[in-house]
Amino acid sequence: SARAAMLYGLGDTSPSPHIDAVGRTIDPDDWQAVRTQLEAVREGRADVYDMEFRIHHPTRGVRWLRGIGRPQRDAAGRVVRIAGLNVDVTARRQAEHALARERALLERVQDAGRLGVFEWDLETDGLRGSESLARLFGFAPGAAPPHYAAWRSRIHRDDLAVLEAARQRRGPGGDAACEQEFRVRLPSGQERWLQTHATYELGDDGRVCRCVGITLDVDARKRAELAREASELRFRRLAEALPGIAFVSGPDGSEDYVSPRWREYTGLSQADPASLRSVVHPDDWARLATGWAEAMAARREFVGEVRLRRVTDGADRWFLTRVVPMLGPDGAVERWVGVSTDIHDQKLAVTALADADRRKDAFLATLAHELRNPLAPIRYATRLLEPGTPTEMAAGARQMIDRQLAQMARLLDDLLDVSRITRGRLELQRETVDLGRVVRQAIDAARPAFEAARLTVETTLPSGVVAVDGDSTRLQQLLGNLLNNAAKYTE
Repeated sequence: SARAAMLYGLGDTSPSPHIDAVGRTIDPDDWQAVRTQLEAVREGRADVYDMEFRIHHPTRGVRWLRGIGRPQRDAAGRVVRIAGLNVDVTARRQAEHALARERALLERVQDAGRLGVFEWDLETDGLRGSESLARLFGFAPGAAPPHYAAWRSRIHRDDLAVLEAARQRRGPGGDAACEQEFRVRLPSGQERWLQTHATYELGDDGRVCRCVGITLDVDARKRAELAREASELRFRRLAEALPGIAFVSGPDGSEDYVSPRWREYTGLSQADPASLRSVVHPDDWARLATGWAEAMAARREFVGEVRLRRVTDGADRWFLTRVVPMLGPDGAVERWVGVSTDIHDQKLAVTALADADRRKDAFLATLAHELRNPLAPIRYATRLLEPGTPTEMAAGARQMIDRQLAQMARLLDDLLDVSRITRGRLELQRETVDLGRVVRQAIDAARPAFEAARLTVETTLPSGVVAVDGDSTRLQQLLGNLLNNAAKYTE
């Protein structure tokens, strides 16, 4: 018809244009398919002609037409013509094309965001999911199942009960939206963590009839969370096994965690500054607070010794506290981790060792001094043993040498006795001693020092025996030190 000719851009022609003229307006990529279908109808191999194709209109450009026709037959049943109509469907095709582009863009966005969308009809159990959602569940491209049961079969059985319970809670008076995390088992046997955000809709009868939502791939984040939780659990178990008090603080020093040992020792459930101050020895608090503040400001390790009061008996015991910062990628402190270890016994042991060392030094210094004292009398006596010395004086010199050698032997015994050195104590050999005899022997031993200083010694002793209970050698050492000092410092 003339109208059909105008539709093809052939103008108002009469008679109707030939099929070849019409064919020249049809896009070459579509013309062969059009001819094939027309010939099938004309030859009686098809009862209807229906297809869409493009034409090149001289003024309107490329247009989409839909041709619909049926064969008309003569009395013999031969096809004599094909009657039908053509409809311009360009607007619909453009809308479909635009919709296809939008869907493709949506799929790309979903793929980029690792998410998928779905619509679930709870009355029919039909579920329409996007291609990206199907990939998240491990379905092959284009093979997304139409029913919820197939999707359900991929959900981990340990998580299925939680999802089903959440579904049962939707209804009148229940939540309209939900958020759930669950695992799906992929055909490869691997598991993937997903998170669904869904909204449930109610029908006219008040029952849940429809659910729409999105599902996100949260596998990397979830596995990181689980790994962190496992790491924290291992840390807590390790902290609980430590004999010391383990603790974790935030960047500002606020308490995040403290091991049970803290409560066992202090009787306190918290380790905040006020609680800590109540158990720290008053003499140690200022030093602890200042050192900790400086360490936090410099983001460096803190090491300090403080005394903490024990709840069971009120005793103040020494603890060594060491705290180290855990830094993030930007160098900022993410948390502080520390341990306080009871070092009270070690502290006492160190003090005891230091005291023993001081006693040892004093003891050895005393012995060294005492070992030098007999040398002068021995040297003096040896001069008296030279030829020509009267027999009585020579005998006295030998006795002096014997006494001084015996005294040196006692001193050497003291030096070789390690237990005496560590205790800083001398051993007394007590007996009944004539004190006058001890004084005379001490004067004889100190005589060389008095002669060297050009001093004389005058003694007044009782005529009888003055007996005392003592150690003759130690008494001689005592008197000898007094006499030697007198000779040394008398002017």
